[in-house]
Amino acid sequence: MSRHKLVEAAPIGKPSKQLRILRVGWHDTAALFPEFRQPLIIFLLAVFVGGYIYMTLNNDFSDNGPLKLVDMPYIMLALMVLEASIELPDEPYLIVFWCIQPLLAVYIVGRGAADFLRLFINREERRSAWEAAVASTFKRHIIVVGIGHTGLRIARELTQMGFEVVAVDSGAAGSS
Repeated sequence: MSRHKLVEAAPIGKPSKQLRILRVGWHDTAALFPEFRQPLIIFLLAVFVGGYIYMTLNNDFSDNGPLKLVDMPYIMLALMVLEASIELPDEPYLIVFWCIQPLLAVYIVGRGAADFLRLFINREERRSAWEAAVASTFKRHIIVVGIGHTGLRIARELTQMGFEVVAVDSGAAGSS
């Protein structure tokens, strides 16, 4: 004869609504990163690697005076928005940076905006990532399957008792 142990469910301490919103936002941002990976990598390469290359070329082959590595990200960003904080160099290989950085900025902003609009317009593409982000914030929750009249009342009662409740309903999958 087997013995069964009765485990009594007790409400757990609910995380604050603000904490849950922060966790969902963090998980959703992490899910969004792959969508904007290419423009972000190009931006970081242009600012940091481009800045290092510009500084090295300037310091080794130019008479404009030495540049500091710590100043280069700012200088590269300034070149991107056509607000250079240094004087136009005489060397053609440094002038290339003055021409390339604004073009990279246009590409990065354009690609990011196009990706954002694609995700904004096609919400179905983002729905699964958003659902995964929300689901990742639940721990030790009760799942109610079927949100008809009875399931809805059960979910409300459990919520009022302090339990975290997740509802699953096959009829809700196709609705917006």
